[in-house]
Amino acid sequence: MEIKPENYFFLKDGTVIKSLFELSKALDKMPEDVFRYHVNVQKNDFSNWVRDIIMDKELAEKMRSATGKAQIQKLIGEGIQKKVVEEMNKRKTNIQKPKATAKKIIPRQKQVEEDAKKQNETRGTVGQQDINKAKDEFKKRLPELFVKKEAKPAHKYQEINPYKTNYGIKCPYKTIHCGILEFAFGIVVGLLAAFVLMAIL
Repeated sequence: MEIKPENYFFLKDGTVIKSLFELSKALDKMPEDVFRYHVNVQKNDFSNWVRDIIMDKELAEKMRSATGKAQIQKLIGEGIQKKVVEEMNKRKTNIQKPKATAKKIIPRQKQVEEDAKKQNETRGTVGQQDINKAKDEFKKRLPELFVKKEAKPAHKYQEINPYKTNYGIKCPYKTIHCGILEFAFGIVVGLLAAFVLMAIL
């Protein structure tokens, strides 16, 4: 509460009191003769000032029966604390409550189920895309898997022998060396046959 200058409290020694807080501080250093000038059996100037200027009748009544500085200070401290609490409560009451939004309230269980369903749908779409991609890759490579690859010769002077026989020297490649071996093998077989025929005859 703001007090006008004409309503300030002037102590006997000239000290100016502008609020309850200043009155409480002034009581700490106030000389006894000054205090007794304002508070005695005939009058209580502090109580009257609180009642008429501060407009706190309850505190004024309590201060009227007080006779010592410490007692008045305690009452003033309680009064200040009470005013602070009241002011805070007023501010809380004046704060406007936020308007309720028209957002649809969905039960927690239902919300969880809907989220899980959306995730499954997303995963299913991605998984199907991967499967389709793999199928396309397999179809592209399918002709390559069934093409018979031609055998390559061991070196440039060899060529694959297309003939497969169960007799003679088994030589997988038709080369000059294989021909010489086959010729020598034929001579040996012929000589053996001649010896056998001569022995029989």
